[in-house]
Amino acid sequence: MKEEIAQYQPNKPCLASVLLEESSDAISYVENQEKVAKKIGFQYQLFSKVHADEDSVVQTLEELNKDPSIHGIIIQRPVPKRISFSRLANTVLPMKDVDCIHPYTAGRLFQSNPLFYPPTPASVMMILDVYRISVEGKDVVMLGRSDVVGKPLSMMLLQKNATVQICHSRTQDLVSKCKAADILIAAVGKPHFVTTQMVHKNSIIVDVGINFLEGRLVGDADIDSLQSHVSAITPVPGGVGTLTTSILLQNTLEAYRLQLNTE
Repeated sequence: MKEEIAQYQPNKPCLASVLLEESSDAISYVENQEKVAKKIGFQYQLFSKVHADEDSVVQTLEELNKDPSIHGIIIQRPVPKRISFSRLANTVLPMKDVDCIHPYTAGRLFQSNPLFYPPTPASVMMILDVYRISVEGKDVVMLGRSDVVGKPLSMMLLQKNATVQICHSRTQDLVSKCKAADILIAAVGKPHFVTTQMVHKNSIIVDVGINFLEGRLVGDADIDSLQSHVSAITPVPGGVGTLTTSILLQNTLEAYRLQLNTE
């Protein structure tokens, strides 16, 4: 990406980040985005709307849609309860929807014809691919059913011929379901939720969780207690989240190309 962006003069791809809440994980994500973006050569603009009402946030998104110098838009989560995330998602222009939250963008993913791949699910798939962990025919348990990770990642796994079981807060006998899985993907947002009782020696654990526990960043799985009980496990920090930022920027670069071609 860095080599390609160096060729674009004077206008470089620009990612606009809309911050709605000053939570620890949102601030951490924003800071990492800006650091990586500038290192590669992207422009990065942060729009803080922490105290804004819903109409004001929608107006900002509409202005970003119309701004030709902005190529990608991401709405940082969490989103305050006073604001409808669905309305914000419907406002973002699909061609700038690098986080894949608009119904059009999500719909194309479910039809196996994506405009962009959602960054966090794409990060999980890339990690499995790089380490040559095939999901074809494997039993995969997806812990979490969010629109951001659980649902799109399950669809991407299904498209690679995995057998996917989505588990959530109402799932019965969760421990035995997790223990029967070949691959366990944790995206519930609860620190150290995955325990040794939920895995076996050949389990592959992909930890998507980002949590703060006693002032430090931890995942949904406790890698210290689990790594001697499983075949492979991703760390937090340094795992899925790190790659997610790069894929978000890769989407922004692709959005930049698309917009150049459709001017």
